[in-house]
Amino acid sequence: MKVDENNGTLAEARGLSGKKIKISKKGATPPPSVENKMSVGLIYVNEYYSGWKELCFRVLQSKFDSPERSFAPDQEIIEALKNCSIGQEMNLKQVQKLCMPFIRFKKDEAREVGTQALDLKLPFSEMDVLRENLELIRRQLGLEHVEVLSAFEVLSACDETAHAKAGENVKTAESESAVPW
Repeated sequence: MKVDENNGTLAEARGLSGKKIKISKKGATPPPSVENKMSVGLIYVNEYYSGWKELCFRVLQSKFDSPERSFAPDQEIIEALKNCSIGQEMNLKQVQKLCMPFIRFKKDEAREVGTQALDLKLPFSEMDVLRENLELIRRQLGLEHVEVLSAFEVLSACDETAHAKAGENVKTAESESAVPW
């Protein structure tokens, strides 16, 4: 994970936590009340690509010539996407708008580094990177405690402790696992 990605994610999280605090009309931010102040952050990490990105990877893997580090033409890739479940759920323009920027990025990466760019799992542990930076994340977000949890374990209820920690947020995690980002 690049430092820029961490900074962007932290800035986004700070912005989201800032929305919880109401700003007065004169622009001064009142001190957060005890009940409004968030003290615990739970970060859910997908260790594998899933959903529409997984489908894109599967299509790219099938259309990649490893020795040549080249792909079938885009039209052939689009046709394969149309035949996937995503092609049944969306019209062609929606599929292209959602998938093609990601596919172009992954194609460029695969041409540079080879088939490992098309693996469903990142070549490093995002959970380990986040855990190494927990203190920074905690300070930047002004939280008392931060944890990194596997989204798979929470959503599948494999880890009952992680599932219990998510509490009512399990529904949010479930709905956001289908979100295209």
